[in-house]
Amino acid sequence: MTGEGSYPFGVGPIPATGYGRRARQNAQSAHDMDKFTVTPFEQFDVPLGGQAIELQQLDFAAGGMGLLRVRIREGRRFTVFDLDPATARAWGDAMSRWAQTQPGGDRE
Repeated sequence: MTGEGSYPFGVGPIPATGYGRRARQNAQSAHDMDKFTVTPFEQFDVPLGGQAIELQQLDFAAGGMGLLRVRIREGRRFTVFDLDPATARAWGDAMSRWAQTQPGGDRE
């Protein structure tokens, strides 16, 4: 059976892609997930390497878990990655433990 919504020779239905109403709805819902608010959290410079580190809170318009964005600027190059709360805590705890083992690292 051929006709709108199926391939010829009885292969099966056409997937929900292309320019139809369902494709537009799927594209819109995916676009909503891309919308987020960025709130600056902390910013500091690394004195020895000259990097600028910026921490930002990401809140998605669709809701859900907030993320911590880490932006490291080295000259004109940026390294950006997003952390979930559990990973941010583990990373922060590990850096604190390391700093406490270094001379002068026991200060808050």
